[in-house]
Amino acid sequence: MSQNFTRLLAGLMLIPLLLGQRLLHANAAHTPGSVVMNLEAIIGSASVAKGAEVCVPVTVNNFTNILGMEFTITYDPSRLTFKSVKNLNLTGLSETSSFGLPGQGTNLPGTIKVSWLDPNVSGLSVANGTKIFEVCFTAGATDATTAVNFGASAEVIDANENTIGFSPTGGTITIGTGTGTGGGGGTGGGGTGGGGTGGGGTVGTGTFTLDITDTVVTVNQPFCLRVKAGSFRDILGMELTINYNATALTFDSVAKFNLAGLSEAAFGLPGQGANPLGAIKLSWVDPNVTGISIPDSTVIFQLCFKAKTNNVTTNVTFASNAEIVDKNEDFVPFNGDGGRVIVGTGTGGSTGSGPFTLDLLDASVQSGLEVCLPMTTTNFNNIQGMEFTVTYDPAKLQFKEVKDLNLTGLELAASFGLPGMGSNPVGTMKVSWNSPDGLGKSVNNGTTLFRVCFTAIGSNTTAVVGFSNTSEVINGNDQVIPLTASPGNVTITGAGGNTNLSLVVGSKTVAPNQEVCLDVKVAKFTNILGAEFTLNYTPSLLQFSRVTGFNLSGLAESSFGLPGQGTNQPGAIKVSWVDPNVSGVTVADSTSIFQVCFTAIGPNGTVTPVTINSTLEVTNANEQPVPVNRVNGFVTISGSSGSSKLLLSLTDKMAAPNSDVCLDMAVTNFSAIVGMEFNLAYNPDSLTFKSVGSLNLSGLEASNFGLPGVGVNPIGNIKLAWVDPAVTGVTLAGTVNIFPGVLHR
Repeated sequence: MSQNFTRLLAGLMLIPLLLGQRLLHANAAHTPGSVVMNLEAIIGSASVAKGAEVCVPVTVNNFTNILGMEFTITYDPSRLTFKSVKNLNLTGLSETSSFGLPGQGTNLPGTIKVSWLDPNVSGLSVANGTKIFEVCFTAGATDATTAVNFGASAEVIDANENTIGFSPTGGTITIGTGTGTGGGGGTGGGGTGGGGTGGGGTVGTGTFTLDITDTVVTVNQPFCLRVKAGSFRDILGMELTINYNATALTFDSVAKFNLAGLSEAAFGLPGQGANPLGAIKLSWVDPNVTGISIPDSTVIFQLCFKAKTNNVTTNVTFASNAEIVDKNEDFVPFNGDGGRVIVGTGTGGSTGSGPFTLDLLDASVQSGLEVCLPMTTTNFNNIQGMEFTVTYDPAKLQFKEVKDLNLTGLELAASFGLPGMGSNPVGTMKVSWNSPDGLGKSVNNGTTLFRVCFTAIGSNTTAVVGFSNTSEVINGNDQVIPLTASPGNVTITGAGGNTNLSLVVGSKTVAPNQEVCLDVKVAKFTNILGAEFTLNYTPSLLQFSRVTGFNLSGLAESSFGLPGQGTNQPGAIKVSWVDPNVSGVTVADSTSIFQVCFTAIGPNGTVTPVTINSTLEVTNANEQPVPVNRVNGFVTISGSSGSSKLLLSLTDKMAAPNSDVCLDMAVTNFSAIVGMEFNLAYNPDSLTFKSVGSLNLSGLEASNFGLPGVGVNPIGNIKLAWVDPAVTGVTLAGTVNIFPGVLHR
């Protein structure tokens, strides 16, 4: 984000910052018949002769009362050469100040940065369908269809100082007759797309490539490696050998064929006939003998193994004697990119030459359980700093934690912008690292820099954990170098729906030296007889204060082994509860069964987890063990010690579909306040507003609220304007709930 944009937002967004992370913003596509608050941006499509100039428009809908916006446009620089932006049609939009053009400064080819602010700082509105600018290219010399997309991250601010959703729609440029569909980055909005997965495959014109994916497994675990093709154009046949370490891996099968004429019969399998263990031979010919072209990144088959040696790293590679023939019966150059299998903790290799690479490994997990993906690296040589964003689909994966940090200077608080915290949307995790001494660092190939962990909430699906198309890597010579990023695929098996009992620790922000209390909530807590688990925290950052808010039959302070009492060490709070009636207890979803309170003693800017241990035991009334989903919490230490700023906060709640949920609006440091005005935003595609009630502030009445869909108030927005009727200033002691808002899910 540009410094000017950041400075303006820092000055203007006071109330949303006080509201914290509780605003619910839409980032969904338009649904016919609904009121859409998202700013919609659309890139047009066009056709062009090879080598000619082509311009595509960028138009907007729902551009209402917009104060500023920042986004990127991505394209394939091997297909298109950027020429200009023109026909600027938005007050304050300037080629010199609003655009970061490809190849200028640190801007990489293939990316156009757009950063705009209303020069009047009042909010600007334009009609639906307004073309705000055009972006122009010179087409390449090869027939192709290539995408021009929005990047995966964007930010839009309206005049009410709210961050609103951004709904992007990319376009395509057909060059000549067109062939395949081109990349150019992912479709925007995070989650799916981004630099890791691209925006669709391209039928390549470069070196023919076969790429075997990496993975991490446990010993004796069956797994499959995908074999992806690149620049597979007019290929008539191929013959090659894939080698693996037969002492570390046991071959199982070839599977999931996705190329005409390819079947198990095309393979010479290990241990069959004269084929030795450790070698898989492939001999394939196009059955139509005309030559086949397929999109880039097509998975043409899978290799399946079982790991039989623990704590090793082993490679699956292509032999050097491959022969690839095209339809003209000419030999095609071959680039075979082998795969890496990490079994258990694995072992590192040595650093080498080649592009700097970050690689999220594939994994499999049953729905409802935790899965951790290692972030490994190759050719991490003389690296001084890096910044990138990891993306995932929050409808399939629920972020849990980052752990096992393994790079000097990489710290949870300073290096990670975690999903849903601060300005980081759910579905994205920002990573920013700099060498502590300012010098370039090197690590061994295959080093795991950290692990990112999720709870699988999808059902019988595959979730991509990828990278946005905005990144920057600096080497020890202060040079920007390219990043090759490879996404990971999480295969989720079994039915979703979170049918298991869930224990959820809340997350909050607190000023240094102030107390913070986290709710411990439950869901699917049905017919439970007893539970035993431990909450862990970092005693150098959080000082235990108390447990309170008991809301479960038989649960009391005596149910806890508190830090520093008896043999209990600081950093661990033990919970041991049994239903006093020995019959089984059921409570409603989202019930807070107790609160745990700490004093923040860590430095400003610290983010520290409060976690539930993995060895917990829960038993139902039939004395059967109950599976449990654990969701850990975080405490962000931010603000001034003893801050007297007014704090507005909305409670977190879980709700079942088709049910009502009330979010309490609490105020802290409400001292001599004469008036206030702010907006609450929610996603109308997921929630329906019902009411506000139980008003608990002098002079606060229903008439103080601008309700969604009433008058000029759009659906998805609740306005509050209140003035002390005595005009003397109202003071409320401690933290007080001034009203609940009722939503329907």
